[in-house]
Amino acid sequence: MDDSDREVSQLYEVIAELRKTNSHLSAIFFADRLVCLTGGSWGAVLLQAQCFYEANQPHRTRHVLQQRLQRGPPDSASRFGVQLLLGRAHAGCDSWQACLEALDASGPPTPSVPASEASSWWLVRAEAFAALENRPRAADCYAQAVCCDIHCAAAVLRLAHGRLLPPSQLPPLLPEPAAAPTPRHRQQPTRPPPPPAPAPAAGRLGVSAAS
Repeated sequence: MDDSDREVSQLYEVIAELRKTNSHLSAIFFADRLVCLTGGSWGAVLLQAQCFYEANQPHRTRHVLQQRLQRGPPDSASRFGVQLLLGRAHAGCDSWQACLEALDASGPPTPSVPASEASSWWLVRAEAFAALENRPRAADCYAQAVCCDIHCAAAVLRLAHGRLLPPSQLPPLLPEPAAAPTPRHRQQPTRPPPPPAPAPAAGRLGVSAAS
């Protein structure tokens, strides 16, 4: 491993640590360096775009990905992640039609896609349809997000509180609550009988009789 490869490996580690601590600006700085060293490889560009997105900069996220797409499409391993992040960036810019087009470019998630990413794909798609006031398709996408990941709280809340589905259709999407334990009759504790009254002292009775 030469010095350049060693620096690339170290940069990946540094950026990972910075992202864990939400040091977004520092992560972006080192991601720029990584892109330069790798000649703009898809792995480095995708990481750079993720840093921009986590720093709440959707416009720069979109610009970085679109600029790299002009040079060529991503490999099959990165394609889904690239299009999902691009869809998120479009959503962050309120470009809802472009968001749907970006998601369509990758196609629906396959079984090999992690559940969290598959759920996110359906969730972003649902948000786009909701913004475009297509409630039936939004409801269907929210339901798909929950089917992919039952812990997708955002989709569950949209379905329940957004009134996108009638209550009768919500239970199949959610785990059935555990049955409440049957209350048991609490037996009243028995109280001990009161102690007997003390007998009168014999001396006092004798004195009283004598008087």
